[in-house]
Amino acid sequence: MSSSTPAAVAGYPSITVPSAYSFGLPLGVSFTGGQWSEPRLLALAYAFEQGTLVRVPPQFRPIVPSQTGPTGPTGTTKVPAPRTATTTR
Repeated sequence: MSSSTPAAVAGYPSITVPSAYSFGLPLGVSFTGGQWSEPRLLALAYAFEQGTLVRVPPQFRPIVPSQTGPTGPTGTTKVPAPRTATTTR
């Protein structure tokens, strides 16, 4: 069960922000509030991110070209279109 499940089941707003890294993987802290507290939670999450400066923007990795098989224009493997059933009379 994730940390947001109890809040979601109970109907409480919840937001998770990065708080640290362990072995290169992000760890988060969750803020959960009462009914109609979304603006306050967003403000707290934003203040936490700005105060800790833990968040690292995502880095987009280049697409790895296919080693075998048909390739598309960018060097990625093409996925064949799904076959549709046909009926004959």
